[in-house]
Amino acid sequence: MLARDLTEITRDGCTVLTGVLEDPYTGRTVRFRHDRVAAPGEPGSTAVQIDHVVSLAAAWRGGAFAWSDAERLRFANTLGNLLAVDGAANQGKGSKGPSAWLPPDPDAHCDYADRYARIAAAWDLAVTAADRDALVTVLVACGAS
Repeated sequence: MLARDLTEITRDGCTVLTGVLEDPYTGRTVRFRHDRVAAPGEPGSTAVQIDHVVSLAAAWRGGAFAWSDAERLRFANTLGNLLAVDGAANQGKGSKGPSAWLPPDPDAHCDYADRYARIAAAWDLAVTAADRDALVTVLVACGAS
């Protein structure tokens, strides 16, 4: 994920040591430095985290509880549901759905809602009424602009 979503990366074999993330949730530029090369006081690997756009908890509530272990594993690792993002934003999101969390950058709301809705639809996942209403509100506003 880091190699896909970061630019200006350096590696040691398969390990991404450094890179730059244009964060899709905050709009900020985040400089990533793996714990192996981060200077004392730098956030190291926690600066960039991998987010499940549709959290595993939301997927479970939406129907993944009925899937096989193999199907849950496939969902957990599907590239379209994984994004490298600002670590603090990811911590704030946790397992919340769109009714309780939207990206801090309002300019990111449309992309996030679109991605969330597409993933839920592709995996035939139910969403709560509150999350559905939040998605509809955002996506209607996006279409109106």
